[in-house]
Amino acid sequence: MILFEGVSKVYADSQTALSQVDFHLKQKEMAFLTGHSGSGKSTLLKLVSLMERPTTGRIILNGNDISHLKGNDIPYLRRHIGMIFQDHRLLMNRTVLENVGLPLLIEGYNRHEIKKRSLAALDKVGLTGKGNSFPINLSGGEQQRVGIARAIINKPPLLLADEPTGNLDPKLSVEILNLFESLNQSGMSVLIATHDLGLIAKMRYRTLTLREGEMIDDGLLGGRNEY
Repeated sequence: MILFEGVSKVYADSQTALSQVDFHLKQKEMAFLTGHSGSGKSTLLKLVSLMERPTTGRIILNGNDISHLKGNDIPYLRRHIGMIFQDHRLLMNRTVLENVGLPLLIEGYNRHEIKKRSLAALDKVGLTGKGNSFPINLSGGEQQRVGIARAIINKPPLLLADEPTGNLDPKLSVEILNLFESLNQSGMSVLIATHDLGLIAKMRYRTLTLREGEMIDDGLLGGRNEY
């Protein structure tokens, strides 16, 4: 699903965000990406989601070389990626149903299909009956679920999450990770960036560790490496 070969990212101010990173994520695999603040986690996700381009190296996404992709191919490939953010990035003056259906509205789907698929996505994340609510009236955990529903409405093969539990308490964090687990079991590849080592140590999934832009570990926490 994702393949990095010698990928480096150097910004205009000569700051090196990633240095010679090699890793892969298999089809239908779920893994965590961890490291201290500034280690390069967000940059790596931005490279996968085509928000940034690598300075050197090659990135393959679902069989497509996206290393230096430009033009009309970018929006098409982004439809194959669901992106989830720590701050939800919801439109507070729109209902939950409108927020979830936004990707389909942009793609030109008719209103009937948008509503049908939005309701199905809300049901998938446990928010049945919340469609007419506004995000401001929801809890932090519910808002994050709205963001997840919006990310999966296109049924993307790949789901990326950047610190999705950063603003949640431990109980809600576990619930959100269990939701990611169920999405993975339904066939989605999932890559979650987080600094919460205690939380992910409880789950038996591969953990990729970045330090100052370098990939220093590629296995399970506590040495429980299944690869």
